[in-house]
Amino acid sequence: MDPKVKFFSKNVAISKKDFNENCDKLNYQRKLIVDIEKKHKEWANDIDN
Repeated sequence: MDPKVKFFSKNVAISKKDFNENCDKLNYQRKLIVDIEKKHKEWANDIDN
């Protein structure tokens, strides 16, 4: 596939290694989002007090 073409196809095959790396990245990003949400709640409580 030409790298200049910017589209997504559901029929693209990827290696198991790439799939696992992408899953790891996604899980890491989810963890960061949850951590940020917790910190925002803590900060909000600190501001209210």
